[in-house]
Amino acid sequence: MGLNGDTAVLSSLRVTVEFMKEYSRTRSHYFNITEDHCISETSSGQTHSLPLAPEHVPLLYNPLPLHLPTTNKDALILHAACEGNIDRYARLRRPVMIHHETEAVVRGIYHHTAFARWCHHQPNVAHSPFRDDIRQAALARFIMVNDLSRIADQSTTTTHTITGAECWPDPFLIWLPLIPSELTLRELVRRRPSMLRQVAMACIAADYFQLWSELEPEPDPILWEQATSMGVVNRNQNYYSEDLERRAAEKNVNLLVCG
Repeated sequence: MGLNGDTAVLSSLRVTVEFMKEYSRTRSHYFNITEDHCISETSSGQTHSLPLAPEHVPLLYNPLPLHLPTTNKDALILHAACEGNIDRYARLRRPVMIHHETEAVVRGIYHHTAFARWCHHQPNVAHSPFRDDIRQAALARFIMVNDLSRIADQSTTTTHTITGAECWPDPFLIWLPLIPSELTLRELVRRRPSMLRQVAMACIAADYFQLWSELEPEPDPILWEQATSMGVVNRNQNYYSEDLERRAAEKNVNLLVCG
């Protein structure tokens, strides 16, 4: 096993954080060489996540060498996560997540089914403070590729469980970068009625007007915003916005105010 870049560059020792203002977001940093968590009376205004040195930028698009050079590899970690590259991310990641790593992992999951499956089965995900974000993204990706095997039928069970006590929270975005089939969305809302709004939003994005008519979702500002913002890609934009406006008027619902 080669050196994996798990080293601190000298510049990281010069970073200081003001205890009352910045400590809460830096105390879990993966290095604490000085054994003081970089606490000081004043802040240096620097962060641990420094950019890659120019000579190391080719590491972003070349195979990783056996021995990574001494550098701040955070940029490499984020890039591998965003790209959903399992091999690179599994090798590069640190024992704890770095700043913005969750967002990068979520992006990778949304775009790569294999990465979604791999991330979900990692033991540290179950104990991560960001586990719901990761599980929501994974479930969203599975829905987008028309795989509902991880969604229990709530008509026959009272929990969202899949195996044991494992729970999959409802994702919000289920129509980008891929749009599920109409059959998938119809079955999804049958199995999990709590996702009716998300299914309705996907119907607008995909122009599934038949399923929309069957669902008759309650008008609310989020759906109306979706309907009025999809005109560039949805030829039936007026169908959804006018339907929402008509039913909102009947029910005295203000579509301009989020409750």
